[in-house]
Amino acid sequence: QLACPLDLGCHSVKKLSYILAFSAQEVVDVAKRYTRDWDAMLTRRKEVSEEWLRAAVASASAKVQARLTPEERSMIQERYQAELMEIEAALQKQIQLKEEETRSRISGSEGDPSK
Repeated sequence: QLACPLDLGCHSVKKLSYILAFSAQEVVDVAKRYTRDWDAMLTRRKEVSEEWLRAAVASASAKVQARLTPEERSMIQERYQAELMEIEAALQKQIQLKEEETRSRISGSEGDPSK
């Protein structure tokens, strides 16, 4: 099972400041997706400015996407914009967590019932 949204914030002892996701298609700052208290996380994000981070993530993502077709890049951008809107709406509403978003993540051999 992959980490559920807000899972890192719910079960982490350490207060995180930066959470970046890397894939074959993009690089994304996913910190808002994985925190319950964005304002508190922002106060910890002091290593670089938010503007610098946005530019660096956008640059890294553009390099990854250079090999993609314009259609693929467009689809990724649409998906990213939809997710941003979803996250912003959730932050505005301060919605209750879904049950699956509060469960601890199972990974590696810990998730294998035969071990």
